[in-house]
Amino acid sequence: MSEKQGVILNLKPYQRISPYLTECCLRASANVSYENAAQDIARYTGMKVSGKTQQRLVHRYQFNDSECESKIAEISVDGGKVRLRTETKGEACIWRDRRSCLHRYSMPNRMVSRERTTGWMG
Repeated sequence: MSEKQGVILNLKPYQRISPYLTECCLRASANVSYENAAQDIARYTGMKVSGKTQQRLVHRYQFNDSECESKIAEISVDGGKVRLRTETKGEACIWRDRRSCLHRYSMPNRMVSRERTTGWMG
């Protein structure tokens, strides 16, 4: 990629993915696994962004919690088990609880205990 193309695409030095493609990758990674996100991005845009790169993009960003401006009348909480692979080959996987809270259109998703998820509701 030339320097002129980088300027047109609003890229920082040594950055290879445009801000728009980065946003697409972050959205796809939020909905499915990194590998499936890579397949979706390739299908939708024709650009190949590996699952590992998808993961790096996600971990590069700091996502802020959303603030609620009105009183909450009701909330829906769901959860399940998520298997996390470890770095060391042959080492046992770690199982974590995933909790999602849905209120209108805001849905924080965290790997936390049930008590921590519901404790703030008083």
